Amino acid sequence: MAQVVTSGKTFEEILNVVATLAEVDAQAILSRTKTAEVVDARHIFVQLLVEQGWYQARIARKMGINEGTVSRMLDHFSDRCKHGGFFINKVLQTARDKVNI
Repeated sequence: MAQVVTSGKTFEEILNVVATLAEVDAQAILSRTKTAEVVDARHIFVQLLVEQGWYQARIARKMGINEGTVSRMLDHFSDRCKHGGFFINKVLQTARDKVNI
């Protein structure tokens, strides 16, 4: 279970942190773009929102996707990190550090 941190970061602030670190457009993260970099960034973004205490239903509404999609992203996140190599893990850890300031 992820630790819940209450740093007060907004949806947009977390989105911008992930977009900057992953070097992808923030709007691409919220889109249906399927490139590996954007999909990794989208998964990191959702994971960070959950760690900040966001409920899956709220994430889904804010991103314009269904709750089942959010649930699948979270269910497969550890596998994505395991197989995503250094990049996804580096972006994830750096984003966590920036979000939890």
